[in-house]
Amino acid sequence: MLKNKAVLFLLLFSTITIYSQTTISEKAFYKWFDTTIGQENSGLIDGLAYRELYRTQNGNHKFYTTSAFQKGHITYNGQRYFDVDLKYDIHADEIIIKIPTQTITHTIQLIKEHVERFSIKNSEFIALKNGFYEIIFKSKNLSFYKKHIKTSNKYYSGRSIFYRFKGKTEYVLYFNNEYHSISKSKKSLIKLMPEFKKEINSFYKTKNELLNINYDLFMQQLVAELNNVISKKQV
Repeated sequence: MLKNKAVLFLLLFSTITIYSQTTISEKAFYKWFDTTIGQENSGLIDGLAYRELYRTQNGNHKFYTTSAFQKGHITYNGQRYFDVDLKYDIHADEIIIKIPTQTITHTIQLIKEHVERFSIKNSEFIALKNGFYEIIFKSKNLSFYKKHIKTSNKYYSGRSIFYRFKGKTEYVLYFNNEYHSISKSKKSLIKLMPEFKKEINSFYKTKNELLNINYDLFMQQLVAELNNVISKKQV
C-alpha cells in the first residue's frame, strides 16, 4: 500500500510541478493528496482494528482532553497526514484514528512504533523512548516534555463492571544530550543544572505568581530563558 502511494504521489507531484505555476505549501499539498486518493487508500490504514475494552460512567474517560475524535496531524511511517480524526488513549499510550469510507467507518489503533509525532488542537506530541510526550519547549540545547498518565480502577455498579480513570503528569528535561526526569521543585532543577542556579532563583522570584497559576507555561518560559543563556555562551 505504501509503495503504491509513493508511486502515485510522485506522479501527481510531477503533474503539479509541470502544469502549475503557483506555489502551494507542503501542508496544503499533503492535504490535497490525501483528499484525492482517500485516507482509506493511504498508509494510515496500516494498523489494528480497535475495540473499546473499558466501560465508564459520568463522562470519565482514558483519553487526552476528550473521548471524542478531534482533528489533528500525524507523522506515521515517515509520512505526514493532516486533518485526521484521532484521539490519544493516555492509559494505553496508543493513538486511535477514524477513517470513513463509502461503505463503513474504520476505527484503527495505529502501530505505536510507527507513530513519530502527532498534534491535537494546539498540543504537539513526540515519540520518545518511554512513549508519547507533549512538547512544552523544544530546542537543540534544551527541551522540556510532559508525560500524561492515566491509571484505572475497576468498580461495580449494579451487576456491571465499570472503570474509573485518574490522571497525573510527569516531566522530562532534555539537557546535555540526555533525558532527565524532574519533579515540580526548584531544588530538583538546580540539582540537575547547578551552573544556572542564579538564573533559576531569579526566575522563580520574579515569576512566582505564574508558577502558582500555570506550571507548564512557567517552565516553558524558564527553559526558553535558560536556552538563551546557553546559546549566548556558544557564540
